[in-house]
Amino acid sequence: MAQSPQLVAVYQRAWILQQRANALPNSQQALFSEALEELQAVLEELQASEAELRHQNEALVNTRQAVESERQRYQELFEFAPDGYLVTDANGRIQEANNAIASLLNVSQQFLVGKPLLIFIDQPDRSTFHLTLDQLKHLDKLQDWEIHLRSPKRSPFDAALTVSVVRNSDGQIISLRWLLRDITERKQIERLLKHLNSELERQVQERTAQLHLALDFEAGLKLLGSMGDPGR
Repeated sequence: MAQSPQLVAVYQRAWILQQRANALPNSQQALFSEALEELQAVLEELQASEAELRHQNEALVNTRQAVESERQRYQELFEFAPDGYLVTDANGRIQEANNAIASLLNVSQQFLVGKPLLIFIDQPDRSTFHLTLDQLKHLDKLQDWEIHLRSPKRSPFDAALTVSVVRNSDGQIISLRWLLRDITERKQIERLLKHLNSELERQVQERTAQLHLALDFEAGLKLLGSMGDPGR
């Protein structure tokens, strides 16, 4: 491993001093050589420390690169996910928003950041939203929470929310991660099926009533027939 220029300069200076020591009288050479040996030991310790620092620095650089790569990967997955994603604080204030949720609400991503999620909840559902947000303090995840969303550029629509709670080591909520889906089409189908089932049930009840009337009428005719037949 290459040494730092400063350490190389110190080694060179020590070598020069060693050469000069050789020209000293014998009585002084021993003392000077001892001092140089101590200096050499210190230099070797410094060299070992420098090597360790370089190794630690390389490890930090590699870790930083790995973290940055993972952050970039997360950001790309978050940004280009087909479903709407939000990250809010514990009070529901939006910190991050992906492109899908911006399209869903028909607003820009920049418009969403910093806004309370509450303003995108339809007015009749806001009290429920407050209560459920408070309940998240005791939960880790809430799935398929159906609610009506709205925005300044879109009328209220049916949505399903899934919320994941992120906590720190002390158990305190540091963020909420929201998955939002437009379920308008699904709710329309559900309402249509409910209407068709109700209509079918109504028709069955009508047919049953008609059948009972027909049976009663037939029974009445038989009774009249038996009363008019003296041979019976």
